[in-house]
Amino acid sequence: MKIFDIFRQKPAKSTDNKHRFDFHEDDFCRVEMRPKENLDELTEDLVQVDGIHKNHSSEFGYSKIHVIQEGKVKTVDRQIKVEDLERIVQQTRFKKFDRITTGFGSQVYDSQHSIGYGVKGCALLFEVNRNYVDHIWFDYYPTADKTENLDEIFEYIFEISKKWNLILVDWNQEVIVDSQNRQTLINYLKGEFEN
Repeated sequence: MKIFDIFRQKPAKSTDNKHRFDFHEDDFCRVEMRPKENLDELTEDLVQVDGIHKNHSSEFGYSKIHVIQEGKVKTVDRQIKVEDLERIVQQTRFKKFDRITTGFGSQVYDSQHSIGYGVKGCALLFEVNRNYVDHIWFDYYPTADKTENLDEIFEYIFEISKKWNLILVDWNQEVIVDSQNRQTLINYLKGEFEN
């Protein structure tokens, strides 16, 4: 999904979906997987983001922004097929969402290119561009108490990291996690990660 696509979408019709995931537009890809080749660029992005938090924030918001770039190697360049990611996530206990919605303010839209599994606070999501995965991201907060899903989400992240040479970037905590390293990933998921 590109930044202005949200304005092209039609408002969601109210339906009674039992397993629905809704995310605010600001939460999109706040914890995501990226190709490892982009490590230097991601590190520089985190330096810029940290500088803005420290030097350009107030109670009213931010006086400066930094646009995070996709990097020299995009996730879609990996040509990860949707069915390959779904095959991996289906080995977990995470249930597929019937419907995914997003929006801003009181506006809610169906996120037509999103697929997700899990529960609010511990969800695995990916965006689809034609037949390939464009973004892999999570609704996950390591400091929250979600130990019941820890093993499931660990196996998923660890497997896709190794298979497609990905690393995890948490823009909320401003950390990059070597998700191909078992202990590092476990520490992150438990909220014990030290940068």
